[in-house]
Amino acid sequence: MTPRQLHHFHVHKTGGVWFLTNVLAELGDAMRPHLNHALNSSYVAEENILIPMDLYKNDYIVSSFRDPVKRTVSHFAWLATGDVPVFYKDPFNKDLGSFTDITASNLMEWVEIRKDYISNYQSKMFLYPLVHQRHGLGYADALFNDFIPSRDDMINQVNKVDFFYKTIQGTESNKEQMKTIIWDEFQIPPEKRISAPSLNSWDHAHQVSADLYNNLSESDKNKIAEINAIDMEIYET
Repeated sequence: MTPRQLHHFHVHKTGGVWFLTNVLAELGDAMRPHLNHALNSSYVAEENILIPMDLYKNDYIVSSFRDPVKRTVSHFAWLATGDVPVFYKDPFNKDLGSFTDITASNLMEWVEIRKDYISNYQSKMFLYPLVHQRHGLGYADALFNDFIPSRDDMINQVNKVDFFYKTIQGTESNKEQMKTIIWDEFQIPPEKRISAPSLNSWDHAHQVSADLYNNLSESDKNKIAEINAIDMEIYET
């Protein structure tokens, strides 16, 4: 019988790589049988976001949620700097040629062009498997104009997550607390809670993103927040 599994739903630019490489990777040998879908021997094995969460209802689902304004800024910086592994290439970054100067004005122009894509990005990613199942829409169509998501559907999907951590919590200061929550959930005895080494991670242009966010006007931040109203509601809950 397969042991109960932990599934990590990783939404781009929400701190998921930090969680995978610094928390899940450190859970130790006693947790390995429960991490078949979350880790491999060296790095991220699977982005479970494309699999319906209902398949995991008897397992433990972990994910992160980030301030939607900061996530949007980070997404733009990630694409515009080219700091993107090939297998994570955004299907719509082909028009970023004119935005390689990472400025607030270019960010806001990109947001305006891609607002149907950027809007409520996090909750739409949770909803995607349901959209695909009900309407047969592909990834791109589900995130763009061809489908108008239901607020209730999106919040419903997000509520299926057992353990949510906000990106602001993804720091060394509470990493041990996060590991303890997971060990407790899987009833790992104290004597087997032996941390393993963390894994290496790539630098996702963090400083570039932070500087860009700090250069935004309050009006720009409010505009990004407005097109992410549902994500803001979930984040602030």
